[in-house]
Amino acid sequence: MEKKWEEIYHYLSQHTFPKEYRKSQKQNLRRYSAKFTIKEGELYFGSRKVVKTKEEAKEIFKELHKSPTGAHMGVVKTRTAMCARFYWHGISVDVDKWVLECDNCQRVGKPLSCGQKPKHVKVEWDNCESVGEPLTCGQKCKRVKRPAALKSVMAQSFLMEVCVDSVESAVNAERGGASRLELCSSLLEGGLTPSLGLLQVVKQYIKIPVYVMIRPRGGDFLYSDQEVEVMKKDIELMKTQGADGVVLGALTEDGRVDANLCMELIAAVRPLPLTFHRAFDMVHDPAVALETLISLGFERVLTSGCDSSALEGVPVIKRLIDQAKGRIIVMPGGGITERNLQRILEGTGAEEFHCSARSSRDSAMKFRNTCVTMGATISAPEYGLKVADVSKVRSLNAIAKNTL
Repeated sequence: MEKKWEEIYHYLSQHTFPKEYRKSQKQNLRRYSAKFTIKEGELYFGSRKVVKTKEEAKEIFKELHKSPTGAHMGVVKTRTAMCARFYWHGISVDVDKWVLECDNCQRVGKPLSCGQKPKHVKVEWDNCESVGEPLTCGQKCKRVKRPAALKSVMAQSFLMEVCVDSVESAVNAERGGASRLELCSSLLEGGLTPSLGLLQVVKQYIKIPVYVMIRPRGGDFLYSDQEVEVMKKDIELMKTQGADGVVLGALTEDGRVDANLCMELIAAVRPLPLTFHRAFDMVHDPAVALETLISLGFERVLTSGCDSSALEGVPVIKRLIDQAKGRIIVMPGGGITERNLQRILEGTGAEEFHCSARSSRDSAMKFRNTCVTMGATISAPEYGLKVADVSKVRSLNAIAKNTL
């Protein structure tokens, strides 16, 4: 059993701490353990069984990757099946990786299972098992060229995260094919910590992973002691309500990653996966900051390449991805649209991207007092709404899948 699970199990079963633990470590362990229970000698995270080792996780994956008919399921269906019953740190990333490495799902260059003459293999996100199967329509089809088939399979590796600040946007993002959500409030301010009610209701309606923003206010990323207390409490509460991951960031006054504060927050977040948000774009030296995040154990970093948009920041993002060498996921985000996504993915080599995919919608209010605003003059209009657009999400998803 991994040490962290061992410590939680020991605390829950014996109600004692390791002798060498300091007061702060005891408080952290007590907080971590709040969401865990022991059932029939096994550790559970909520209703999900904790998988103790990667070897055990891989065996479970081999079983759940197959459908009842014996065919191999795609990324989303496999991840949903795994995450519904089991838990370990980084489960979503591991499952996605294993599906894409599956020999059966990677077969290419054989006749299609469509019913017409194709120009290339079409691979749906949740239908990788159909790649390379023989034709069933009885018609004569040309043999598929390997490059087109390979491109279609490799495109599955792109993972789309959509930032949302409402239940409607969350539902639309999932319907459009989003792989993961970043749940916030007030996207107008770049995203702040959402309410517990929003997280609870979103989790009732969707199945894809939900990463929760922890940002107590707008403005800079230099936080006071009181704000840190708020962040820690928010993390604790979000974990109890089923957050699948956490998004946060903090800087020092001289524009460096605040490693000491991040270590405190990471301790509160564990064992959930962690993303460092676009505070990264405000750092003094991106290359140094990236190494700091890697050493701290962040799973990914969201960045526009320290520029006004991800498109403008393509050169920096590419350098960061090259520097990371797989040690951390560098995820482009900031102004990504259908018009520029392909250039960003091709120019950076990124395998994940972050977008809002929103459209504006007029309010349904009939009576309108146009003399009053609810905030500053730059605030969102009271009689207009912005929500994630299903068609935009689908379009972005399709562009990613068709990008090599």
